[in-house]
Amino acid sequence: KNGERTDIVSRTSRTTIGDLPAARTELSVEGKAMLDLTWIAHGGLIYQIGGLATTKQFDAMKPVFEKVASSFRLLTQSERAGITETRIRLVAGRDGESIEDLRQRTGSAWSNEEIAVANGLSVSDRIRQGQLLKIAKTETYISNK
Repeated sequence: KNGERTDIVSRTSRTTIGDLPAARTELSVEGKAMLDLTWIAHGGLIYQIGGLATTKQFDAMKPVFEKVASSFRLLTQSERAGITETRIRLVAGRDGESIEDLRQRTGSAWSNEEIAVANGLSVSDRIRQGQLLKIAKTETYISNK
């Protein structure tokens, strides 16, 4: 503020979270609040975990911020396998098919109303053969790494 600089580096301490290298610091936010920041290195990425509280509440909240940051850990294979995402997919409609029929046939995660809105249709509209329609599919998340 007004040309003031905060020397974050000199106030940051190295630590570990689990077996992962980490760093932690606390910063004042214009004297009104305090910010607790933790950075954790893993897999070529830096994860940042932050906690913010008023200056008056910061000391009481600090153990909570530390507990949250220290809970960071690698996912188990079972946890990783349980991660899902909802993706928009295109499917071809069948002649005379209703939106309800399409939803059931494709297993869309969307309601009939959501499918209709996403495709500029009314719920009562009938679908033409080969008409491309957007639906939502819940799929297992696959990491790029």
